[in-house]
Amino acid sequence: MENDDDGDGDNDEAWSPLDEPVEALREERFGEALFLLDATLMANVLPEPARARALGMRAQALLGLGQLDRAKEGLVHALRAARALGDADGVTQLRGLNQTIYAALAHKSEQARLAAEEAKLLEASLESLLETAQSPHERVMALIRKANQAADLHTPDVPLARRAVAEADALSDGIREQVLARLCLARACPEEAERWLADARDRADEADEPNLVGAVASAARAMGVRLAERVF
Repeated sequence: MENDDDGDGDNDEAWSPLDEPVEALREERFGEALFLLDATLMANVLPEPARARALGMRAQALLGLGQLDRAKEGLVHALRAARALGDADGVTQLRGLNQTIYAALAHKSEQARLAAEEAKLLEASLESLLETAQSPHERVMALIRKANQAADLHTPDVPLARRAVAEADALSDGIREQVLARLCLARACPEEAERWLADARDRADEADEPNLVGAVASAARAMGVRLAERVF
């Protein structure tokens, strides 16, 4: 930006306190960037255009640290400063950052909602879940979740996991449930894990479901099971 009173060298020097924070942000050292920006802003040594950019950078650092509410609040101040200066480029950049922050907030809200639903599900009895299931698919998923809950609590329920496999296999279009039920049984019955993981992998492969294939691979790694290569 131009400065009517100073030469380019003086202008560059006025902006120089932002050099280190810019580098820290570029290298995703968000905590360091925030510290440097706070110190610079408190020192009140920046010209107004640089101060406006510093406020935007501060919001970016807070976003990188996952402090979404503070990032949103900081962005409001940055936008206000950029608009007051007529900094069209700055406003455009900040609007992009604003979209990123709100997308992150929406994701956080959705994750919280899913966690609450999962907690509610785990508190419910198996009988109540089966009674309220709206379809055979929901019924199987209830069995799988309760069996996985038992495994999480180190009290594996092998009969329940086998029941989940049996009911999943009865579904005509239940490849997802069939694979997940086998992963569940592999957890509940470690001595049979290789067999059930291989079966789950084969079913996912044959159905051409890469997400399920990936889920099987992740489960096998978590259980320390090395699956033999498929023979075609």
